[in-house]
Amino acid sequence: MAYPRVFVVSGPSGVGKTTIIKEVVRRTPGMRISVSMTTRPRRPGEIHGRDYFFVSREEFQQRAANLEFLEWALIYDNFYGTHRDHIVQILSVNTHALLDLDTQGAIQIKENCQGAVFVFVKPPDLDELGTRLRGRGTETPANLQKRLARAAHEMSFENQYDYAIVNQSVDQAVDEFLSIISKEQQRPVKFSISGTPGTTAGGESAVVAAALHQGIDREQILAALEQEVRATLGIEVTDWLRERMEHVLRRDLESIVRETYREFTGRGA
Repeated sequence: MAYPRVFVVSGPSGVGKTTIIKEVVRRTPGMRISVSMTTRPRRPGEIHGRDYFFVSREEFQQRAANLEFLEWALIYDNFYGTHRDHIVQILSVNTHALLDLDTQGAIQIKENCQGAVFVFVKPPDLDELGTRLRGRGTETPANLQKRLARAAHEMSFENQYDYAIVNQSVDQAVDEFLSIISKEQQRPVKFSISGTPGTTAGGESAVVAAALHQGIDREQILAALEQEVRATLGIEVTDWLRERMEHVLRRDLESIVRETYREFTGRGA
């Protein structure tokens, strides 16, 4: 039995990924692009549910604390994430889901889910990517160097993906992607969720990020930490454990959060 599949696509800025994805979806019946949830303000012309699901910072962080995202990140002071119910809804109508994610989002999916297909789109080389970016005429020399450095970093994760497509031309890249889809949609692999997603660009857990980026709500953090323990242990957390968690966390919560933050990021308080 074949199942609808989840395709996760990454690639450095300027590689032509968006153009490839749009053409692949146009030519693939039963394929939908996943819509991310974000706290970024809506721009003129953007539509809720089409471009993004726009939510408040408070709502996003509550959802993150409730472990509702397959992946999420804090990028330039705005949260972005893939809500699990959105993907489940796409798959429930026997439709493939295509997620356009950066490498950290893709790795979260890889660590916390099974059955996804990971595709990396890359340029022939960094020199070619630099030529394409310069051709846009929108990059300052400093920004160009930053983009190329980021591209080199992202390309270092290529071995985490199932397939790599070198974008020599859009037609060739689209044909390769369509071949991957044709092959993978015949495999009887079911998408499933097993882990506890949630990180920021700095590497914090959902709970730590909620504490550090919007003040520490002790009751909310306590509840979220209990959920993380449940997910990690895979067993019911007993009343005995909860009582002791409450005792320790109510007394030392802030120092625990900040120590965890230092361990994840290597930065001081």
